[in-house]
Amino acid sequence: MNNNNSAGSVGIFIRPKTFNETYLHGQTFLLTTTHVVKQLDPTPYKTYNQRLPASIEDVTVANIISSGKLHILKILSQLQTSAFFNATTLAPWVLAAEKSYGHVVAGRLGVDKSSWREDVVLIHVESEYYGKNGAWHDLPEFLQLFSEMGDSTAGFVGKITGAVNGRNLCDVLCYKNGSESGWSVGKFHSHKVEIFLKGTTFPVEEHEKVIHSKNVARAQVEMVHAVENTGAFAESGDSGSPILSPTLDGRNFVFCGMVIGAFDPRVGERAIFAVPQSRIFDQIHALTGVAWELDI
Repeated sequence: MNNNNSAGSVGIFIRPKTFNETYLHGQTFLLTTTHVVKQLDPTPYKTYNQRLPASIEDVTVANIISSGKLHILKILSQLQTSAFFNATTLAPWVLAAEKSYGHVVAGRLGVDKSSWREDVVLIHVESEYYGKNGAWHDLPEFLQLFSEMGDSTAGFVGKITGAVNGRNLCDVLCYKNGSESGWSVGKFHSHKVEIFLKGTTFPVEEHEKVIHSKNVARAQVEMVHAVENTGAFAESGDSGSPILSPTLDGRNFVFCGMVIGAFDPRVGERAIFAVPQSRIFDQIHALTGVAWELDI
């Protein structure tokens, strides 16, 4: 998923559980992180010594481009060296590059009323892009990783059949499928309060006196650590990825949270921030006035 200089991962499809004149019964929406679709202010920290306007955390309405554009450019480049480089072959790719995937209808980057990090956005997708949760997953890649963790892959289907709270899964393996790094495996490791520069995804230190005190936001997050020797749990570009846990019968997934950011506190270390699904659904409820559920 790309929007100008923003990039991230497809989250999860949800639908209104209750509905109103804006969010209709039967409509499908895509859930991901706000900073995936919002152009964040790149201003260096040192200029934040003056108080910022409160509106800096409001989400910007944007058209969303399908994961499309970079792939389309790659295809067009490949076609140039083939015998099929002609107007007929190029036309569908050019049209696809110009087509909007959908548009933002609600979202916010900040801290919710329960002091949790809020980095969530709801996208109304065009009907031709509706999909089923789990349909885009690369299951062979997952099954290899699943097998390496000692689990049986026999009979695995891979649908997302429900949701649980990630905070209750501290000793359970969970998996992430992101657009940048694909599948990874880890565990919800710890709960902490992180300090962010308002309007950005940048963590900051308490002692950074060059930043005005009103320009920081303290928020609860969950930390996710990768299983040892399996690589990073997430990379830049994986924001919005759903965190999934296999069902007890080992056949499907449940949705337990979402990756909202990754940063390197020290050389060789990677910290992954996540928000549990229960908070995400509460945040979307507060933004829209209706209750939500997975589109199963």
